[in-house]
Amino acid sequence: MEEFVLLTSEQMKGFAERVAEELKVLKATFAYSSVTISTFADKSNDVHIPVNVRKKNVYLVHSFSNPNDGYMQLFLLNDALKRASAEHIVNVLPYIPYSRKDWKDRPRVPIAAKLFAQLTEASGATRVITNDLHAAQIQGFYDIAVDNLESERLLAEYVKKEYSAQLGSMVVVAPDTGRAKLARNFARRLGLNIAIIDKRRLRVNEAEVMHIVGDVSGKVCFMLDDMIDTGGTLVEGAKALLKNGAIEVYAACTHAILSEKNGIKAEDKILSSIKEIIITDSIPRSDTHPRIRVMSLAGLYANVIFRTETGKSVSELFC
Repeated sequence: MEEFVLLTSEQMKGFAERVAEELKVLKATFAYSSVTISTFADKSNDVHIPVNVRKKNVYLVHSFSNPNDGYMQLFLLNDALKRASAEHIVNVLPYIPYSRKDWKDRPRVPIAAKLFAQLTEASGATRVITNDLHAAQIQGFYDIAVDNLESERLLAEYVKKEYSAQLGSMVVVAPDTGRAKLARNFARRLGLNIAIIDKRRLRVNEAEVMHIVGDVSGKVCFMLDDMIDTGGTLVEGAKALLKNGAIEVYAACTHAILSEKNGIKAEDKILSSIKEIIITDSIPRSDTHPRIRVMSLAGLYANVIFRTETGKSVSELFC
């Protein structure tokens, strides 16, 4: 296997280092470096690639902790790599923002997910590796290869190991009808039943729970979603589950955005009704909470990068 290059932006450095350690275990041959991103007085960005990438396959691990700056930095980095004659430019993006804007929900609004897919490709990316896209059809917004990895199997294994005492009385709960398939697949891996929360969203980041479909009385409820933003959906869902006789409520998501709203941190609001949350490291976090468990995706990404380089099947990882 020829040497490839693994690059990372500063915010994803911890994640990229974990990926690098896993790649070493796999005996991969690669160079590793952080890119340089600087900001001018007018708030515009500049980037620099500190290592030679000519005729190399480059895997760029990047974060969107700030979506607007993050996208512009990505475009500049892709352009710099293209002009430095990189052979292939693979954007490794565990979390992709604007994915909730994947259709026109009312007149005269953009389809932002499509726009940013086009800009990512135009800036020089030849492949994207991400996971748990908010909507599967976003893959089709790109005209380049997109590997949309699934954390479902890893999460099921984690729950089976860490929550074995609760499995006998556990039910998997979809926070809305759109997540029913995700909940069903996850429950199948654990041999559990599912319930669905039928809700009506009144406005952005606010939801009103209507009723519960399924039996949750006397059950340990495990709510599953792809992302948590302000936590309004989870909190209202947890309250409805407890009102309908649930013993306790746990929750899990891949992308823990955990935004602050009206001076209240999302995690504080969520943990007032939910016993524990399982999240992944798809979005870097500097703070921790004893009731928030973090499951790393670094091993999964290392395997996918290694298989991409060696021409092996990626789909085999999810069978």
